[in-house]
Amino acid sequence: VSLDWWIIPEKEIYGDDEGLTSPKKKNIEVLVAAVRNEVVERYDTVVQTLAAFSSVSYEIETFSAIRGSFKHELAPVMLLDFGASGVRMSIIEHGVVRKFRAINRGSAYLSSSLEKSLEIPFDEAEQLKRDVGLQRDHPNKEAYNIIKTGVSYIFSEIQNVILDFEKEYNKPISKIILTGGGSRLPQFREQVESKYNITTYFADPFSKAVSPDFLEGVLEQAGPEFTVAIGLALQGLE
Repeated sequence: VSLDWWIIPEKEIYGDDEGLTSPKKKNIEVLVAAVRNEVVERYDTVVQTLAAFSSVSYEIETFSAIRGSFKHELAPVMLLDFGASGVRMSIIEHGVVRKFRAINRGSAYLSSSLEKSLEIPFDEAEQLKRDVGLQRDHPNKEAYNIIKTGVSYIFSEIQNVILDFEKEYNKPISKIILTGGGSRLPQFREQVESKYNITTYFADPFSKAVSPDFLEGVLEQAGPEFTVAIGLALQGLE
């Protein structure tokens, strides 16, 4: 495993505060990032087959997603990345990751559950998931209940992360930003906002790039799936 770490600043210093010293504390907060070596080696192997790439910079997805979706948020924000293979939940304050949790249950798990329970091909299950989602009034009640059961675990984990943060830092979450293709599940955004009473919206990474006006709607719709890619690309402009 490859490790890196950063000491998290206790507070921002402004103006006249520079001459002030805070009481000494025995403990400090440290952000630790870890990546399995085989993951890096696998990417290295892929890059070596692409002659167009002479040098490559790697970055943990969460940091790319923050760059791709955040603007100037200072209050605590939850970044919810609902991908195919899993869900990553981060709480960021002043650009610093305060909480992180990952679960190996993403949108592909929902499709697999439909495939097995209804005994249908995976492609059909994938389309059914996208059609039904979390729409309570959808006529296919069996599919709805299967999806609802799968998503309920994700909702439970989201609740745990929010409660852990609020208990430790005594601060509320100001909003939730959704990324990843799974976040486009029908009624997912609405249910997240309703369950936790927190303003929730989709990431719009293409708003950080210049594009033709006629593509605005298409790019806004596709935004959550490209948040990490756009964020990583923006790293080269920093």
